[in-house]
Amino acid sequence: MAMIPRYIHAALRKRVLAILAMVATVLAMTSPAAASQDAAAEEALKAAFIYNFAKFTQWPDLDQDDPVHFCIQTDTIDTRIFAGWEQKSLKGHPIKVSFVSGDTNTLPKDCSLLFIRYTEAETLLSLLKKANDANILTVSDRVNFASNGGHIELFQEDKKLRFRVNLSALNNARLSLGSGMLRLAELVKSKR
Repeated sequence: MAMIPRYIHAALRKRVLAILAMVATVLAMTSPAAASQDAAAEEALKAAFIYNFAKFTQWPDLDQDDPVHFCIQTDTIDTRIFAGWEQKSLKGHPIKVSFVSGDTNTLPKDCSLLFIRYTEAETLLSLLKKANDANILTVSDRVNFASNGGHIELFQEDKKLRFRVNLSALNNARLSLGSGMLRLAELVKSKR
């Protein structure tokens, strides 16, 4: 049997170890635990977007002492992400967070922003009409939300979270979104 020189054996060992490390990394990234971490990171990012949408929104009837009230549909974003929000303020306003059912046609009292995902189409249209009448900013990651009359739709593009804004729906609700946010948005019109 031929002898392999030591320097070749050491180089081969390093190469095999590097390949094994790459395989382990790929397996770890595709494991259920990694997928769960990715989902949690995406939810946290959506919550950050929601906070910033509120930060750059002007409500017509929000007095300085009134809270900015985030109404989040249950089973959409992990409630733990919102822990501590009520100890903060937003543009001098206290923050209130409520978790609401999405299968109802009733809006929670005094919402400033409503995040919804799971709602029947007929219920959604009714909720959007009521939200517009009450000057409530509506946000969703539901497909075609903005073009169906919602205000802001979150979506994935090239592995990045982006958003669409329906300006006519915002105007109908007497809401305005800061120009910096609008520059980052994809603008859409209602289909109806």
